Amino acid sequence: MIAGPWQLATGEDRRWNVDENIKPMDFPTRMIQNYIGKLLRLTLTDTSAAEAFFHVQQMIAPPTLFFRLDILWKVLTSRSAVTPTKTANHLAEPQLSNLSPNTEL
Repeated sequence: MIAGPWQLATGEDRRWNVDENIKPMDFPTRMIQNYIGKLLRLTLTDTSAAEAFFHVQQMIAPPTLFFRLDILWKVLTSRSAVTPTKTANHLAEPQLSNLSPNTEL
């Protein structure tokens, strides 16, 4: 019952490399993360993909909904203008280099 949501949550947690003892991800895990990343970018422009994502996120539908043929085709054939960031550290650390001492945050 909770295996699907648990795998989604822990799989996405693995994207953020914060534990030095963690083993490198295997090929299937990297492929799924790549697919989910593309799916998330697709949700910005496609209402059916966004609706599927929200249904899975709210546990109304199983994660296998992400692989429905119409969504699968859109994810695999879409070209994204949005590129993912390099690392989690890039997101966690604020970029203050271009701020003067008088600039309000």
